[in-house]
Amino acid sequence: MPARHLLHCLERQLAFRELDIALAVPGRKVWCQLTGRPVYENGVFQGYRGVGVDITQERAARLAQGQRARYDRETGLPNRLAIVEHLQHLLQERAATAGELVVCIVSLEGALAGEVLADIEVGGVLREGAIRLMRESGALYVGRYTELCLAVVTTRRPLSGCFDRVSVEAFIQRLHTALGERMMLEGGRQVMWQPRIGAVLSAVENQRADLFLEAAEMALRDASSGKGGRCSVVDQVVVYSGERQTRLMDDVRRAVEQHEFQLVYQPIIHAQTGVVVGCEALSRWRGAVHGPVHSPVPIQKVIALIEENGQSEVFDYWVLETACRAAASWPAEVWVAVNMAAMHFSVPGVAERILGIVKSAGLEASRLQIEVTETYALDVGPQVAHVLTALDKAGVKLAMDDFGAGYSFMNYLRLYPFSKIKLDASLVQDVLYNPKSKGILRAAVELSMDLGLSLTAEGVSSPEHYRFLRDAGCTDLQGFYLGRPVAAEQLVWGHVMGQEHFG
Repeated sequence: MPARHLLHCLERQLAFRELDIALAVPGRKVWCQLTGRPVYENGVFQGYRGVGVDITQERAARLAQGQRARYDRETGLPNRLAIVEHLQHLLQERAATAGELVVCIVSLEGALAGEVLADIEVGGVLREGAIRLMRESGALYVGRYTELCLAVVTTRRPLSGCFDRVSVEAFIQRLHTALGERMMLEGGRQVMWQPRIGAVLSAVENQRADLFLEAAEMALRDASSGKGGRCSVVDQVVVYSGERQTRLMDDVRRAVEQHEFQLVYQPIIHAQTGVVVGCEALSRWRGAVHGPVHSPVPIQKVIALIEENGQSEVFDYWVLETACRAAASWPAEVWVAVNMAAMHFSVPGVAERILGIVKSAGLEASRLQIEVTETYALDVGPQVAHVLTALDKAGVKLAMDDFGAGYSFMNYLRLYPFSKIKLDASLVQDVLYNPKSKGILRAAVELSMDLGLSLTAEGVSSPEHYRFLRDAGCTDLQGFYLGRPVAAEQLVWGHVMGQEHFG
């Protein structure tokens, strides 16, 4: 990719920066990092002026470090970071090729049979389980997801047909069969496999690996609690149409009217100190299960139906009031972030309504952060400018959500008093290996510095992501690695990162 990028720039006389290029040198491969700008004299292109640095040894060390960071020491299997990156790559590839995929999380806790195993024995159990899964089931990718869980990823191209529940359940049965035999440990002890499996099918609208894995974890919890037997499938590839769509819309409308939703809060930490500085309020609907089989509806789909039903205003203000009342009891230095659809800011009196809710909840306005979501474009005009300026003057923080994935965000940053931009999680999750995502991150950091804005990165799913984004210049960080969404009473304040992460 860097070589193609360099050729593209040279052909069009464009500037380029920090491209790692392999050079053909007799007897060995040399890597050089190139930066250059086109030079013109009297309007005539003269060539390039720049710098090249030999990075052969540095690159080898970096690749070795990257390999170590992506493989589990006890088992030699891909670790959570590698799984997230692999899945993110597949999701992006699938968006272009229309391929489908299934992710399973296989819990082997049942294999312990009440015994306490040494780390080396746990590693052996997982390693043997992975070998059997790949050999017997045809699984394309297996990694260690948690201490006693394996993640299994399999894909299917359009020409080979589509995944459906029958084919997924047949695949899961092969996973059970692969783990159906006993395993002998050193010393003669035997392990009886009793796996629990949570599976999720691909969803057209979902291109975020962390949300995909969260759905698989939800299915695994159902399987472990007995709701789905030995396995549970989250069917996200269902086409919502006809009678089912109508029934789902009716159920969502009733849920909004009867306040059947609940809020959970995901911690946001200061990148440099590791201290919780805020929490984002996220909605959950326990009733979101539809169809003749267990099929939870993704919350993104539910929110879209709320907007389609014309209930977005009622729902968003309920979320705002509930979150503000919860945050009023938090430490004084911790703020709460609430999502609001862009369309609301075109309504007269919205600033006064928001500030009235904040005051009624007993929360300082400076402890509220409103994240503007762009399901619909934010209007450009005096009404929106008045609302956002009034909120800003009152102390409310305004954040442009999903930076890089919405509408004309550059124009919004120029016109309106935003104090923060939030990087879209799909950019964050592949930033360690995708040069385009790295470039966007670097541009966002420089833009935030020039405009005096804070920069939050979502989707942080590993210690490597955390350190990279911290060192790149992000202000705040958020993601499953740093803290999962929990009920307000389960929140923990203070430091969430140990000193080992600050090296």
